[in-house]
Amino acid sequence: FTNDDTGLLETTYGGYFHDDFTWFDKVKKTGEETLVNKIDYKWTDKKYFSKKWEGYIRAKKGSYTFKLSSDDSSHLKIGDKIVINNGGFHPVREKTGIFNITDEITELPVVIYYGQNDWRAEVKFEWMGGDQKELTTDLSKIFRPSKYVEPAKEEPKEAEKPKEEPKEDEEAEEDEEAEEDEEAEEDEEA
Repeated sequence: FTNDDTGLLETTYGGYFHDDFTWFDKVKKTGEETLVNKIDYKWTDKKYFSKKWEGYIRAKKGSYTFKLSSDDSSHLKIGDKIVINNGGFHPVREKTGIFNITDEITELPVVIYYGQNDWRAEVKFEWMGGDQKELTTDLSKIFRPSKYVEPAKEEPKEAEKPKEEPKEDEEAEEDEEAEEDEEAEEDEEA
């Protein structure tokens, strides 16, 4: 991924995770990982599956509100903190959490867990904070699939490098060499 990529990486798994985050490390993925800039799904024909969205939140200092609506279980984890616990078997239910960013620019790992047991399946993730004054599902503003990498400073190309001024001793040597060359040419001509 590059610094220009936005959103979170979505992975699907067969089976229900039963609110056990370590479960995802023990089972096989059932498809390709996909980069998404929105989490707002409703399925009528799917059951017994789980999803995980991962990446980083890169945001300015301030208070951020997050909302997860789901049928069944969903959780939001930022860094080491569970910001939203909407776990268990239930019909569509909304839960909100607040996370305060205290540094000017912060980058933290973020994971959203979702699991569907039976019946209707639905999950929606929204957020607001910083310059975003209303809830939105748009992940492109503060979510990234990988850590931000500071661009490397480019070294000037060889032709663009400033030429070093010769030191005084070098100038004197060059003058002497030039004089010797002139004298040698005069001797050859004579």
